[in-house]
Amino acid sequence: MARGDRASPTVGGNAPLPPARRLGRPSGGPAPPSQRPCLTQALVLQYLLLRRGDDAAELHIGVRKDEDTGLQAHAWVERSGQVLIGGTGAPDTYERFEDLGAKLEAENTPNRAS
Repeated sequence: MARGDRASPTVGGNAPLPPARRLGRPSGGPAPPSQRPCLTQALVLQYLLLRRGDDAAELHIGVRKDEDTGLQAHAWVERSGQVLIGGTGAPDTYERFEDLGAKLEAENTPNRAS
């Protein structure tokens, strides 16, 4: 058999697999985890950690306003101040929702003199 005449891989002796299937990814299938949105990545990691009994990790969602692109949101997971997924600069770049809530509450609470 000549080099170019090699048979295509098959599943259970059935029809040949399409090239993408040979690589382990179905044609038009889901993107690899590293190409999924940050919220999806953070939620999956948080879920897996919780299933393992690790409840010290925290999921954070934050926002920032960029002059060129407008409002941007981002999600990341931290444990003990260390970013596990979502980029090490995320806590400094994005305003966390929980921080925003506290700021809004403080701004809307009237100052009372003692």
